[in-house]
Amino acid sequence: MADRLGILGQKKPGAGVLENLYTVPTGTSASVTSLFVCNVSGGSSSFSIAISRAGAAIADEQYIHFTDSLASNTTFPVAAPIMLSATDVIRVKSNDGNCTFTATGIEVPA
Repeated sequence: MADRLGILGQKKPGAGVLENLYTVPTGTSASVTSLFVCNVSGGSSSFSIAISRAGAAIADEQYIHFTDSLASNTTFPVAAPIMLSATDVIRVKSNDGNCTFTATGIEVPA
């Protein structure tokens, strides 16, 4: 199997709902080369992002951003790259459901 480049995940979670943005497939590693949060509303919002090793249940130490504020109609680029192993999960949440999340990168078969 060849390396796969492209969009790894896109989500617009409901208000206050923590959702999986991307799960690394079994037998694969991944490099998230860009991760963007976009507030698509006319009001301020806040967001959270967590990275869970091997799909572990959510815990405080997994958050890389927690209820960070985002002004109306703006986009926030998250520091990248983010290196992930098989079955690792990126989880995202928007406090009011007005933030979208996009992760791009490369998957590499083991």
